[in-house]
Amino acid sequence: MKQILELRDKKIQPLFWQYALPSVAGTLTLAIYYIIDSVFIGYGPGLGDHALGALGVLLPIMNLLAALGTLIGVGTSSRISIYLGLDNKEMVVRVMGTSLLFTFVISIIPIIITYVFMEPILYRMGATEETYQFAEDFLICFLPASLLLNMGTTFINIVKAIGFPKKSMYIMASSVVFNFILAPLFIFVFKWGMKGAGGATFLSTILSACIIVPYFSRESSFFPVKIQNLRLRAKILYQIVNIGFAPFLITAMTSLIVFFTNTQLIAYSTPVSLEGYIVASRFHYVFIMIFIGISQGIQPIIGYNFGARNYTRMFQTLYYAFRIAFGIGVVALLSGIFASKEMVQIFNPNPELIEEASKALFVLTVTLPLAGCQLLMGGFFQHIGIAVKSAALSIIRQVFFIPLIYLLPLCWGVNGVWASLPLSETLVCLSTYIIFYRQKKQMAGNK
Repeated sequence: MKQILELRDKKIQPLFWQYALPSVAGTLTLAIYYIIDSVFIGYGPGLGDHALGALGVLLPIMNLLAALGTLIGVGTSSRISIYLGLDNKEMVVRVMGTSLLFTFVISIIPIIITYVFMEPILYRMGATEETYQFAEDFLICFLPASLLLNMGTTFINIVKAIGFPKKSMYIMASSVVFNFILAPLFIFVFKWGMKGAGGATFLSTILSACIIVPYFSRESSFFPVKIQNLRLRAKILYQIVNIGFAPFLITAMTSLIVFFTNTQLIAYSTPVSLEGYIVASRFHYVFIMIFIGISQGIQPIIGYNFGARNYTRMFQTLYYAFRIAFGIGVVALLSGIFASKEMVQIFNPNPELIEEASKALFVLTVTLPLAGCQLLMGGFFQHIGIAVKSAALSIIRQVFFIPLIYLLPLCWGVNGVWASLPLSETLVCLSTYIIFYRQKKQMAGNK
């Protein structure tokens, strides 16, 4: 009851930080995961620039596999919250059982397909003769880890939904800590190269699972997971997927952007340009995950006040989030302008790669002040139950981006590839604002 009253009455600013900080900490763990691997690989014996390029080739695959975890995890969390509100513990247990089994099934199928067709998939994703072996070595070990990561995403969303947000954050952080310890051990001490980096990820997910699984397997748990509850129920699956589809689509569309950018950079430039883009995208990804964390954090505040028809308080929260996101985007832009070379040097690149990565970092950060607000607007539609518009905004990004990244290079070569990224992002932001403004006007008329 106290938490509900806070959503209604507590001052916006402290309430925002109360919900946003744990959420941002959670989303940042995945970004930190990638940063840790990239830094260690950049300095690893026998690795370096081509190994970093291999990670970029793998990024769309890794993101698509992670998107499956998001599809189930977000929908599961929402359904559990609803059934807890209805005091229907039996349905909570059923949702848990269905979501965990479905996560396993939906994750294992693409993993098997990737193992069988690994070579053609990697070359289609942009692997070159220099990067292919590095990519294969990492992916062989990472694929089983992706299954555990997706299962962990579902478990973590369950933990948050049943009222333990800090515990879920600690579980996510534990995996990062394990990886931070194991990656340098496997890369520098055992000298296992990319297999060591992938193996560290795999083992860290196992150790993290050892923390969370016993929590649900005990009879003393609030909602123990039992074998008989692991069943696929069509109605529950529909409810889960219906809610989780929008965030899944956002992640999947992001992977497509990386894929098309990779292939066009290969077509119009040198491998160094691709590797520079990969290095810069690590920092870009950190800021994107911050924005996503803010959006997920304010979801309970937006959702509650929308349901209560307290639109004034709802928009006050959203506008405050806009200001924070815009400020973070400005910091990112200034970093891209004035500190790009210093930032990319942590990956131990050669001088040529530093120049390419610095240029790419500026291109990726130039629209971040707008992109942060755009992501919050897209999340807003999801939070108030209009998932169709949220999903449509993800599709609009591809409508602008794909023609631009293929047409502009015909006139300007590699510069056209770079220009397509901020130009398409600007068009998406303008389109999102128009849709958001119309929604706000409609809500004002219905008040």
